[in-house]
Amino acid sequence: MNRVRTAVGADMAYRRGIRGRGIGVAVLDTGISFHPDFNRRIVGFRDFLAGRRECYDDCSHGTHVCGILGGNGAASLGKYRGIAPECHFVGVKVLDALSRTVPTEILRIRMPYACLFCMTQSMPRSTSSLLPFPLLSS
Repeated sequence: MNRVRTAVGADMAYRRGIRGRGIGVAVLDTGISFHPDFNRRIVGFRDFLAGRRECYDDCSHGTHVCGILGGNGAASLGKYRGIAPECHFVGVKVLDALSRTVPTEILRIRMPYACLFCMTQSMPRSTSSLLPFPLLSS
């Protein structure tokens, strides 16, 4: 994790005070599970496979990717932090427990909705009532 942060120049950004605050990161993967490194920063979740409403990751790959992107190091007492440790997350489950996705035809239909969901997570709550899916409360 520390090597990745150095390789992409995140340490230089940290010195300038840039840590991802106010930035939303949408991860279309196997889902996202709650983790101490995410500290209430999961602001949205949508399961396009089973339709479950609560955050989960039955493979852990999506949660691992989120940790690389924005883990804040809480679980390691600051030793391992992600690239943008103050960003917030939108988890979108499009892969199953074996990292397989749905048939291409179904994914082609669902992907525009997945992208719309990701883009709207920063919308004011008053406008979110127009959306075809619920937003998580902060």
